[in-house]
Amino acid sequence: MSIVEEAERAGHKPPLLRRATHRQRALILLFVFLIPYIIWLGDRANATQLIATNALMLVLASTVAATPLLAAYRPRRLWVFFSLTWLCPVGATLVRNYPGSPDPHIANIALFDILSLASYVIAGIWVLYATWHLTGLRGLTYAIFDTSAATIGIVIATWAISQQIHPTGRTADLAWAIYPIVDLAILGFAGQVLFRIKGTTPGLNWFLTGVLIMLAVHGVVTYYALNYDSWPPSWIMGFNLFSWASFIAGITHPHIKDWGKHVVKPVDADNMTLRNVYVIVAVTATSFGLLTPMLSTFDYRIRSLLVVALLLLLISRLIAATRHLALSERDSSYRATHDQLTGLLNRFALHNDLNRRLLRQRSNSPAIALIYLDCDAFKDVNDTWGHDVGDKVLQHLAAGMREATGPEDTVARHGGDEFALVTEVTDEAEALALAAKLQALFSAPVAIGARRGHTVTASMGIALACPHEQHTAAELLSNADLALHRAKATGRGTCTLYDSVLKEQAVKRAVMSEALREALSRNALSVAFQPIFRGNNYSELAGWEALARWQHPTLGPIPPNEFIPLAEELGLICDLGDLILRKSAAEFSDLISALGLEDVSLSVNVSVAQLLQANFVDTVLETLDQVRLSPCRIVLEITESMLVDDDSPALDTLHRLRQAGLALSLDDFGTGYASITTLLNLPIDGVKLDRSLVKRLDDDPAAPARVKAVLDLVASVGINRVTAEGIETPEQSQALAQLGCPRVQGFFYGRPVPSAQILTAPVETG
Repeated sequence: MSIVEEAERAGHKPPLLRRATHRQRALILLFVFLIPYIIWLGDRANATQLIATNALMLVLASTVAATPLLAAYRPRRLWVFFSLTWLCPVGATLVRNYPGSPDPHIANIALFDILSLASYVIAGIWVLYATWHLTGLRGLTYAIFDTSAATIGIVIATWAISQQIHPTGRTADLAWAIYPIVDLAILGFAGQVLFRIKGTTPGLNWFLTGVLIMLAVHGVVTYYALNYDSWPPSWIMGFNLFSWASFIAGITHPHIKDWGKHVVKPVDADNMTLRNVYVIVAVTATSFGLLTPMLSTFDYRIRSLLVVALLLLLISRLIAATRHLALSERDSSYRATHDQLTGLLNRFALHNDLNRRLLRQRSNSPAIALIYLDCDAFKDVNDTWGHDVGDKVLQHLAAGMREATGPEDTVARHGGDEFALVTEVTDEAEALALAAKLQALFSAPVAIGARRGHTVTASMGIALACPHEQHTAAELLSNADLALHRAKATGRGTCTLYDSVLKEQAVKRAVMSEALREALSRNALSVAFQPIFRGNNYSELAGWEALARWQHPTLGPIPPNEFIPLAEELGLICDLGDLILRKSAAEFSDLISALGLEDVSLSVNVSVAQLLQANFVDTVLETLDQVRLSPCRIVLEITESMLVDDDSPALDTLHRLRQAGLALSLDDFGTGYASITTLLNLPIDGVKLDRSLVKRLDDDPAAPARVKAVLDLVASVGINRVTAEGIETPEQSQALAQLGCPRVQGFFYGRPVPSAQILTAPVETG
């Protein structure tokens, strides 16, 4: 949809186009009343009427010629040709119909022909320029071939008919046949343009209608010239004014101003739909002309020359189409194997290159090194300066990699901000040296503006394929990817070489991933309960914290610090959290019923991913309702490092949970970024001090003061339910009691155990 169409649909029309619409209506109405009068007047017009009619036509034609210039149609050069096209026929009409001429058909005939033919030449330039402007040079070339072929075919047929009309060979009046032939050529080019423009083109459709009317009138003129050696009656020529009316409607239509912004279909050499139409016209007309009997040697020569010209055009069109197909195939092949942004090989070509190198590797060949690079924190570049700047940075890095590597090396963009280099090395040291060279290249500041620069670091993973080893491209890429992940986990701008340890870890991770999925599907994970104490000397049980446990039949016990991050990576953290919530709630309900406990609570850890679930609140409440637990018995713990933004949907979930009666606690407090503002904004009523603060109480003289400061800070915002975790010694317990910490939790007070063990051996304090 064009800009003008969008404006009209929205109910807004630019003033210039609004005036053009009114002018269009006025001119068309004037022509509606003027044309019948001129047709009726015919040869009866006296000198005064003829002058008045010509003057009025001159005003109308001049208005049409001036409209695109005064309204600043674009491109300007195109509409200059259009205006000149209209001024020439106006002059020709005035010359022919000038009153007092002794013989309008003979007098000033040379000037009339010059002006008329000049208008056609300029009109042809206008049509060619319009075709080039919309479809490009290739589209113009194909349009010339196709239109010329169809026009020559029609010329052959027209010539054959003219010879039947004038068997004596008189061809002087055949000059009149030039006009309908040129009309046909213009019509052919207009068809090329209209076929390739997407969407509606009412202004261009009016132009096409005008050419069709002109073609019909010129056909009648040619018929009279060939048969009667004279002009047709003036009333017939008056119908030519209908073409003027169509041109007026077209040039004043609002859409024509938006000419240069039309979206066109791509020009394809094998566009059979359009090409077949012109070929059928050319072949049909030529066949008709050749089947018509030839009456003279001159007639035979003319037809032969025209047929040869037609064949040359068709052959040239075929050669151009074949060449374009070859170029398109080469371009398609390039696009299929190269990255459009950087010009480097893409992922597909990288795989092929690796396979080719691995297949030709011999026992005495050097090792193949694959260096896999990933730009660290490249998202910050796009977020800070925009994707255009990010693309320029990637192009700069790609150019630098090409310059830093040899002609036998393969540099590819694997996707996003990831690059790959394939080369041959003698040993690991050479591969590491090349990686260091690339790191130096990446660390050089990249100019992103007149006075701005940005430094990009790259993490790298290296995988080697030695001659005595059997590798596939997929395996080598997988190995390099594993090394890259290890490098990124180590820190920015680091490099890791793939080895057997990484392989073992990868195998273990794959096994654990599959086992974790299976365990979650079978609800095979269990819950352990660690007690929390309060009161004088921490002798009163306050509740338990539910902790996930996984005992695999073959892998053995897998610690939470391994399977919980794995669940996050695999997108299973919500399933894991929901399972632990259901199991812990059910077992806690059984515990308090069996032990007759009233004022105790259950703390359960939740992730931000769970909080982002739309139905999380309903899930929690339904779970508690099923085991007949009051929401006030449950404390949901969120980690300080996972604090949510003020506009995050998770914050709304926290408020809804708090309103439902659940308690909320901030876990690992003192290690993240929580501030007084955070404590005030979040709907929490408790915090859990991180074990690192407790551990410092053993050997850091300043630790008690720091813990006291944290306790005072939390109390100052109205949070009284504070728990210190990680208590392992009586000294730590005594220090916390002296500092006034309300609750404690740790191995000193009890290790995490299954609920069944709590029932058989109640937890005792240390």
